[in-house]
Amino acid sequence: MDACAHISNHLDFTKNAHQGDEHFIQRKMSSISALDKGFDDDYATKGKQNKADN
Repeated sequence: MDACAHISNHLDFTKNAHQGDEHFIQRKMSSISALDKGFDDDYATKGKQNKADN
């Protein structure tokens, strides 16, 4: 019973520890997609603003 409790506690700890990693990865991925918009081949015609600049 103690061994099962130890494993359960460790799994809970691991889940909480890696949850911060998930948020970090999501922030990085969303900033990459925003950056990619600036390099999109679908840029605005001369005299019009690029939609990524909005």
